Amino acid sequence: MKKKVLRSASIILLGTGIVGLSWATANYNHVLASPIGIEKTKVDSSNPKTVAKKYFDAFLANDIENMINYSKDVNYLDEKSRREGYEEFKPSHLESYEIVSYQEARNDKIDILVQYKYSDMDFYPKLPYSIIKDELGWKVLIKPLIVNLNKNSPEYGNVKEGIPMYKIKLEGK
Repeated sequence: MKKKVLRSASIILLGTGIVGLSWATANYNHVLASPIGIEKTKVDSSNPKTVAKKYFDAFLANDIENMINYSKDVNYLDEKSRREGYEEFKPSHLESYEIVSYQEARNDKIDILVQYKYSDMDFYPKLPYSIIKDELGWKVLIKPLIVNLNKNSPEYGNVKEGIPMYKIKLEGK
């Protein structure tokens, strides 16, 4: 089976000849903890819509610093492995994104749907994300997703939760 890595916020793509883990391959880890000697940039995370826009703009531009600043990624166990995973990844055919819906779930959580446009795909389903509020402010929550792109499958276009990369790495040892 041919492998193709597509970055789309921790996504495993299943389809005819396409299998990929976003950000990189299945070798990485999560959590926001600044390594000693590296100072975090102060960011304004008081407005959830602004945070989402800044994160997805950074995602599109492969701006690792702002991707880290505006998100919490449960695929990685620490910032070092997260940074390594992000740095290894190079964007693949992602042209644009659009946040197509915002829905407040709770005072500290907003669910959004994001539509990506890839130059090499005619169809790509909308992906669910959450913007969550913690003691540091609002962050886009990045979780692993499985996207079925097999046109012959009755579940074509379905999106479901996946397995964090650090668990895949541990299982692959």
